[in-house]
Amino acid sequence: MQKDVLEGRKLVVDRDVSKLNDTDLAEMITKLQGQMTNLEAAQAAFSKISQQSLFDYLR
Repeated sequence: MQKDVLEGRKLVVDRDVSKLNDTDLAEMITKLQGQMTNLEAAQAAFSKISQQSLFDYLR
């Protein structure tokens, strides 16, 4: 049973490695940069919102 589990995991890992080898590096960098920009914007928005008091929010 353990052998079957290990073989299944090996197939999954091999498939994932194959996908990574086939990816376009420039496209992946562009997607990562976009995600990082979105994260920074969300963090900045949260920071501004968390600094406001209830009275500022009600105005």
